[in-house]
Amino acid sequence: ILFLSDNGASPEIPGGAGYDRNGGTRDGRAALRERALIRRGDPGLLGSEESYTGIGPAWASAVNTPLRYWKAESYEGGCRTPLIVHWPRGLKRQPGSFVQQVGHVIDIAPTCYELAAVTPQQGSLSDGESLAGVLAGGELADDRFLFFDHQHGAGVRRGPWKASKIGENPWELFDVSHDPGETSNLAKRHPQRLQRFVSAWNQWRAEVEQKPTDRALRPGSHTGVAAGGN
Repeated sequence: ILFLSDNGASPEIPGGAGYDRNGGTRDGRAALRERALIRRGDPGLLGSEESYTGIGPAWASAVNTPLRYWKAESYEGGCRTPLIVHWPRGLKRQPGSFVQQVGHVIDIAPTCYELAAVTPQQGSLSDGESLAGVLAGGELADDRFLFFDHQHGAGVRRGPWKASKIGENPWELFDVSHDPGETSNLAKRHPQRLQRFVSAWNQWRAEVEQKPTDRALRPGSHTGVAAGGN
């Protein structure tokens, strides 16, 4: 069993059609926002079916402490997530132990292929690496680039170093091994390193920018998915 949590608390304040509740409960009671709950003076309503479904950016930031930002961003608050593995007969590590190594969601498929002794379909594309060696007690190479791109968030990591940005804002550079909260921007101290990271991200983005065609999505015609994303 491989379990990944979601990618950070959401800053959204949902409303209108398309969400699980269009502003109320099924029997017609209005969903109460935080201030309305406070005015009622009943803390028991917090988290009840009448409470509002969104917590907004301030609470999302608090929930993600000490990580920066939230869901949809490529800062640690939006992309850092634990992987929990349950495999009593296969794991070679101490039960309940922690492994401080960095993987990516693109590694899941290669891991399953190796553990199941399955050869991927010829022509399938994947930038991921198998984590089977890590599950067996080994180490994962720490010299590859890992890329993130979701909505207006972008990021790239290699070893302890990570570059992140939001929208058209400048790229920032962090040593996340010592600064997981991404509070100290080292871009001016290491400009050449940052430029290498940005160049690598731009090259990767150009490679995966091609959209799948309708033909590629029809049953029987699938030959793989370009790896990457958040």
